[in-house]
Amino acid sequence: MYQKLKDNIINPKGLIRRMKDKPLPTLGFFILFSSILALPGIVRVLAFNELTPNIKTSLRQELITDLNIPCTINETLTCETDEIYTIAQDTFTIVVDPSSEYTPADNGIVIVFTEDTVITYSNQLNILSTPYVDNQGISVWPSAWDELVFDVDSDAFWNQLFLGIDQFLEEYEGIWKSTFVVSVFLSAVFLLFVDVMLDTIILSFFRFSKLRFGSLLKIVVHTMTLYVLITAILQLWGLVIPYGLDLVLQLQPIIYAVIAIRSSKESNQNV
Repeated sequence: MYQKLKDNIINPKGLIRRMKDKPLPTLGFFILFSSILALPGIVRVLAFNELTPNIKTSLRQELITDLNIPCTINETLTCETDEIYTIAQDTFTIVVDPSSEYTPADNGIVIVFTEDTVITYSNQLNILSTPYVDNQGISVWPSAWDELVFDVDSDAFWNQLFLGIDQFLEEYEGIWKSTFVVSVFLSAVFLLFVDVMLDTIILSFFRFSKLRFGSLLKIVVHTMTLYVLITAILQLWGLVIPYGLDLVLQLQPIIYAVIAIRSSKESNQNV
């Protein structure tokens, strides 16, 4: 496998041989590349244990308007009205639903506060339901959130809110980390699949080759080797490259595929 990966990077002309590979090895390389792309995100998830001061400051600035709602949590959620409040963030959405009427319709992580339970949805699937108190009336909610009054002008409210989040993250670490790891991997699989299919369609549409779609698809999967490795390294170290270099990186798989196809045509003409 190492030799194949090395050849995929330094010898684009030899990629034409990949069209003869069986489907299973090609699928294996696709899964490997998906795992490499997912690695930076998985590392960040596994390394995350609590809210840092910078995250707390950023969240406070973003939520200070959205959390200005007339509600209190003290064993139950109590609001002055039955209005549903939605707080959308980049990676998740918080919904305050005192009347328990909300139905998730969007993908992603959605955390819903109902009258007596907090429900966490991932892609519209209920993955965790946490009541404020158990059947014996004992609070299972983070102790920092006892008598939580939404008062965005109070430092005590924000300290209480963030301490409760840290307690929640610690108590349910195994659940949310495993869920996010799976989500990151599936996202990487989807994005790589889209890239591979799009590049294969482009090569077919512009008639760079008379190869069958399946054979061309196998070649394109292997052309992704360099792209995947560079992308993973950039994301792992948080590096940003200029637009021109990023464009070249995006086009690299197509360029490698065209080199392989042209080389094959020249070899056939010389025979």
